[in-house]
Amino acid sequence: MTEPIRFSDDIFTDEPTVEPTHHLFLGVIGSRTDATQQKLVEEVINPILQDLGKPPEKLLLPEEGISSIYLSDWGESLKIPTQVYQADWHRHQRRAKLFRDLRIQEESTHFLIFLNKRSNSNETLAHRLARKGRTVYTVTYSTWDIEKLTGQCQEDPREQSPRIPHASRAGPAKRGRKPGTGTTPASRQSQPSGGPGIQSQLTDLWAT
Repeated sequence: MTEPIRFSDDIFTDEPTVEPTHHLFLGVIGSRTDATQQKLVEEVINPILQDLGKPPEKLLLPEEGISSIYLSDWGESLKIPTQVYQADWHRHQRRAKLFRDLRIQEESTHFLIFLNKRSNSNETLAHRLARKGRTVYTVTYSTWDIEKLTGQCQEDPREQSPRIPHASRAGPAKRGRKPGTGTTPASRQSQPSGGPGIQSQLTDLWAT
């Protein structure tokens, strides 16, 4: 069994460090409260599947947000294992979401990040992950445009990274051409955020 991706000492540096892996574990950061299941599948999931060429082997989701509920239902309908992470507010208080998102980052190989209209923290995180060699798809708040960030992105990835067409422009994924279903038995479990080894990774981030 392949070891999950672990944090290293250079987790918050700009040096690209790509973990050799053939797995596709899609981690979701952020959420949308205005989403519908049809909008998520047709305008977000289908274009990403067309770009990847195959469905994820596993979905890793934050607990909160209507978008997480719809993504979880979509994954389970296709028998894609889904893992949901809770933010432990009692233990971590205002850092609860950060600890939870670190757990998702630790165990994912690819990322879907919903940008926030009130903060650029998710956009900053997306660029950091891309510089480390991860494949990241961001969804803008106002237009739902999908932007793909990769390790080739420069200091301003927004000027060079490709945009993924909406399903309304490119059409939904077709099963005969691009696989859109999984065959692994579904397993949905909820895990609290935090854990040993993560506290030491936060010092530099919260100092900035």
